[in-house]
Amino acid sequence: MNIDSLQEMVMLADGQPMTDSRKVAPRFGKRHSDVLRAYDRLECDSDFNQRNFASVIETKLVGGNVKTPNEARLAFNLAPLDGGDRVLIQQQVTTKDEDGVKTTTWVDVATVWASVEPLSAREFIQSGQTQSAVTARITMRHRDGLLPSMRLIHRGEIFNIAGLLPDKESGLEYITIPVSAGVNDGR
Repeated sequence: MNIDSLQEMVMLADGQPMTDSRKVAPRFGKRHSDVLRAYDRLECDSDFNQRNFASVIETKLVGGNVKTPNEARLAFNLAPLDGGDRVLIQQQVTTKDEDGVKTTTWVDVATVWASVEPLSAREFIQSGQTQSAVTARITMRHRDGLLPSMRLIHRGEIFNIAGLLPDKESGLEYITIPVSAGVNDGR
């Protein structure tokens, strides 16, 4: 599949890139009913489904009468996690030179799409924490190997990971990461 065939599948709806099951099925050599069945079998929590999928019933005006086909179609939101911010994941690495001197640096692990939300004043006060406490939450698709000792960088600001909270349903769809702003040493 080339980029031109992918572009033919995408449309804009309210400024969001979208596609639907009637366009996806033939591009991947599948029957439309199989795509709908696969969607029904997805084990995603309701929040994820609500953000990324919408059932659409097509209607057509035929001879002055509204006709609804037997099969609905499914619209897919292609926007990455509510608008999408780019977040850099970094990990600390310690190396030893020829003289045995250790040097610790941060190295890039991956750049991912995520949703970055500063905590409201109410949420911050309710946490009852000091200024070094959680100041934002970052939500991204589930990623194996993500550790609390890593850090995240968004728009040049460094965030320390305060915890890793998997989604309630499967624990494999997305992860919410409470973060605090500032430089740390990986602890």
